[in-house]
Amino acid sequence: MTEHKIPDEYSKADYGFSAIDEATYKAQQKENEETPPSIDENDIKRAMLEILKPIEDKLDTLQAKKNADDDDNVAIAIAKANEGAGTKVQQLEEIIMPLLINLKNTSDKEYIFWPDREPAIDKEIQRVLAITRG
Repeated sequence: MTEHKIPDEYSKADYGFSAIDEATYKAQQKENEETPPSIDENDIKRAMLEILKPIEDKLDTLQAKKNADDDDNVAIAIAKANEGAGTKVQQLEEIIMPLLINLKNTSDKEYIFWPDREPAIDKEIQRVLAITRG
């Protein structure tokens, strides 16, 4: 075998490998088996965030929809309550105002003559309670 002289500019080329004997190789393999590969926590976090991002987006969308639905339901409930309250106030007004107007129209008299008023008052009390207590 003829030996060739390697020019100096090529003798220092580094291809990233080195030669080792079998005993050294086996020792390294055993050491590698005992030492688990290191895992970068940041890589795991980034991967998990990428996996969870679509789920998080979907949850945000669903939460926004639920909030909008809740807002609509609350607005409808408030409107119904206001409507119901307005109706009740109107009904109470129709019961109370005639009494007050009659009392005012007779304000020039010192006495109120109201015989057998208990049944009439009981009737109006029941009307008021039916409105206020349902």
